[in-house]
Amino acid sequence: MLFADVDQTLRDAIVEVAEASFFAFTGPLDAQGFASLAAAPGGDPAHPVAPWFSTRVAFTGDRHGAIEVVVPEALAVSLVAGFLGIDPTETIEPDAILDGMGELANMICGTWLTRTCRDGRFDLSPPAVATRQGAPSIAPIGQAAPEAAVHMAVNDLPLRVAVHRS
Repeated sequence: MLFADVDQTLRDAIVEVAEASFFAFTGPLDAQGFASLAAAPGGDPAHPVAPWFSTRVAFTGDRHGAIEVVVPEALAVSLVAGFLGIDPTETIEPDAILDGMGELANMICGTWLTRTCRDGRFDLSPPAVATRQGAPSIAPIGQAAPEAAVHMAVNDLPLRVAVHRS
């Protein structure tokens, strides 16, 4: 394993960042619950969640790899509104959402690495944010399955953070 107890330390980092910096509510979610929320939030199959934001932050140093944070658009808007201190019904510029998703992934990665390897030194790459239609699979196309994937409910919407070893 790349890091000891990766699931719990990653879950703790997500909770800390989401609650303290994005003023969001978090809760546990397993892979099946993630799939259900991703396919139809609120249990309404007529309204699937799309598009999705996928943000990747690579890290180098004592260990090498990347994390990928995947959220539906509705959660991205809610999180960025919380981070900016504005009402989620206000119009948020698309670039602000992209920047906010980059900041979310950067903060989760940094918090997780700090907790996991207290004496380690790491460099983080600039976040790479992409959008895609439809709910994501566990392993992005063309990549190996992640070493670990943590699923959470944030503001009652699905969030997944995957750790990839390089």
